[in-house]
Amino acid sequence: MKKSLSLILVFAMLLTIFPTSIFAATNPEGVIIKEDEAVTDDGYTVKVIETTTYVNTDVFDPNGKLVDSTRVDLKTGDVTYTTADGNVELSNVDEYVEEVKYNIPEEEISMIIEGNAAEQGQFKLNKSNPSDFTIQALLNEPITDDGLDSSVYGDGYKFLGSSGVWYFDDLGYLFRKIDNMTKHEGHRFTFSAGTAISTVLSVVVSVFTGGAWTVAVITTLLITGSGALIDYFTGTFDYRTYNYLYKVRVYTQPWFETYRNISYWVSYNDATETLRYKQKSFNHGFSMANSEMVKAGIDNYMVANP
Repeated sequence: MKKSLSLILVFAMLLTIFPTSIFAATNPEGVIIKEDEAVTDDGYTVKVIETTTYVNTDVFDPNGKLVDSTRVDLKTGDVTYTTADGNVELSNVDEYVEEVKYNIPEEEISMIIEGNAAEQGQFKLNKSNPSDFTIQALLNEPITDDGLDSSVYGDGYKFLGSSGVWYFDDLGYLFRKIDNMTKHEGHRFTFSAGTAISTVLSVVVSVFTGGAWTVAVITTLLITGSGALIDYFTGTFDYRTYNYLYKVRVYTQPWFETYRNISYWVSYNDATETLRYKQKSFNHGFSMANSEMVKAGIDNYMVANP
């Protein structure tokens, strides 16, 4: 009895000295890194569990019934796909993942911008009406410079648009320049027609380090025009950070300058030559609307010219 009590006390002391993750690491099921869930527009629920040893995705129909499940072993890369009636198909991550490809011709391809309409840079510009273009660019700023007019001042900036304030008779003009763009971790995938969505999600999540991707992001970037999840994809997933510089001119002279640093999730589809963006994070910089930048420029001009 004393011996058993002593062992219990020793184990209790070890738990206070060492973190529980040391003991949990010996669990073949691994330690849970993240549990994530998303619901598609057509009512399907996708649940992903990422652990230190595997990634598992379950897909449920709108009635809550299991459609299928895919588990990826992070050590071996083995992919186990299981249907609701118990049929099993085996594959490996290497069958879906290729080397990273970064030479995407961004200037030459169309873009579909995904995200919240209230966030900067989340709408695709409507180029069919040039008179509305600069207004829309000011309110819903594009992520890249695609379609923007160059500044007439030859300073490397692009023209976003103009606006005013009630207490000033003229306008302020907003210009932007992409100071730099950094591409971070990226992977190239090929999912053929008929590949289950649970397999797509498990494979994508398994190859990105540190729980970088979320289910909502992947499903958003894989949604078709009809709102349904696609079951085939050949292209690249990555995330990239843009550092933007801004300049407000009043009567041709610059009166306010600032910047923004924003990261985006990005997918590039080889077949359609289409980029899809979704904002990952606003990192730092000017956080208010573009109209507030213009106002700051006008205010600075008025202070200097009472």
